[in-house]
Amino acid sequence: MTQGDLFDLNKGQQARDEGMKSASEHQADMLKIARQIAFDIASSRPDGMVTADDVYHELVKQGYDINLLGNAAGSIFKKNPCFKPTIIRRQSERVSNHARSIMVWKLR
Repeated sequence: MTQGDLFDLNKGQQARDEGMKSASEHQADMLKIARQIAFDIASSRPDGMVTADDVYHELVKQGYDINLLGNAAGSIFKKNPCFKPTIIRRQSERVSNHARSIMVWKLR
């Protein structure tokens, strides 16, 4: 393998965008529900902030199988004109995320 095969930011971004588009199309119904939940949560908070964990909590509370969202979860906020990223990050509470850092989003 050459360095060009391992390190290419443009190719990496293109692969990410294609993967997000594909996942969004395959889980369009669940993504629509998750986006509405994100909007509802952020709208109910004085600071207008929300995380993916918040959305997952509500999906579970409402009885949805969160596995149906799958890789489309990365598209809840990205490419969504209702939200903008903040500089704030939090550790995810979801066990499957291994306490990784997740972004906090703000309603526009």
